[in-house]
Amino acid sequence: MSAVEDAIRSRDGIVEPPRTRARAGRRFVANRGAVAGSVLLFTLAILCWVGPWFLESPTSLDLDATLEPPSAEHWLGTDALGRDMLSRVLVAGRSSLGIALAVAVGASAIGTAVGVVAGYRGGMLDGILMSVTDLWLVLPALPVLAVAASIGVVDLPGPLPALDLSGSVGVAVVLMLLLWSVTARVVRATARSVRERAFVGAARAAGARPRSIMARHVMPHCLGPILVEGALLAAGAILLESTLSFLGFGVQPPTPTWGNLLDGALGNLQHAWWLAVFPGLAIFLAVLSIYTISDGLRDAFDPRRA
Repeated sequence: MSAVEDAIRSRDGIVEPPRTRARAGRRFVANRGAVAGSVLLFTLAILCWVGPWFLESPTSLDLDATLEPPSAEHWLGTDALGRDMLSRVLVAGRSSLGIALAVAVGASAIGTAVGVVAGYRGGMLDGILMSVTDLWLVLPALPVLAVAASIGVVDLPGPLPALDLSGSVGVAVVLMLLLWSVTARVVRATARSVRERAFVGAARAAGARPRSIMARHVMPHCLGPILVEGALLAAGAILLESTLSFLGFGVQPPTPTWGNLLDGALGNLQHAWWLAVFPGLAIFLAVLSIYTISDGLRDAFDPRRA
């Protein structure tokens, strides 16, 4: 089967996925904006993970130093309870970036599975899966998330632990269940194109099972769209979580996120600008870096580029 497929690929001028990935990697590294975005995001993630170890506790109260502006002692100032804002912004980044990563991976996995099966199988199964996908696409995310947060703790069946829908894990689960549909649509379009290729026909003629064909021949050709959509999902998750937390429906204190730090700053905006500026700046930098990475991935995997 391998020799037949290799001959057909060579005849059709189809680039093997490993070669495509290597070429895409070189294009991505040559994109200065994408590299800068990657460095910025990596630096931000390292600071959020390692930084709090060398700072005072984000829960440490100092009622003699409340609402102090940025200074040499407190680089980003303090909040209304005297807590160090630099430590709180970095710890909040762990939650916000962790949610973004979980949503990007989880929603991409769901969307890829649905899209590949629908695109390759076609027929009635494709129609059913895409009808469900279209239904998910029109669901209003913020109201659904607000309702989920208001439900609170959900007892899962069997040995699974209870899921707190107002906690970081609960918000991540709800977001990934809401946001997979766009990935499914994009991957399905790619899978439909790949299934018509001669090498897929050769694999079927050689007796390969559909599951094997989807895993070995269809899914690798969907890698570019999956990565691009995954990056967009991460950025969207940060914005949605921040918006939801800002409205009071997302991750609840004492777990800090960039969104609920903004919510906590509302009562002191006139005389403590730093409470809103620095969490907002962290959101801006994270989303900007992810969008530049997404643009770099899109250009790197663009099949129209030689």
